[in-house]
Amino acid sequence: MGLNSKLKNGNTASSSYVLRNGKDGRYHMDYEYDGSGTLDEFNGGTVTLDSGDSYAYFSTSTYPYLFRNFHGDYAGVGTNSPSATCS
Repeated sequence: MGLNSKLKNGNTASSSYVLRNGKDGRYHMDYEYDGSGTLDEFNGGTVTLDSGDSYAYFSTSTYPYLFRNFHGDYAGVGTNSPSATCS
């Protein structure tokens, strides 16, 4: 999802990562998740698409910009595809 996208609850998507004290933001370890925004630790949230609720990842104008991890279950396509749980 893109900039200014809305979550299911009507809030605008915003990152929940903040710069740690004494850090300059050069490295991903300089940030910590504090829950202050509207997105979860995966930079995702629930949206309504085509009249149904879906979990989606968001791009934001602040760190982490793009999602860092995946959340949920993966079921491969086809009979020889692997399945995995991501967290």
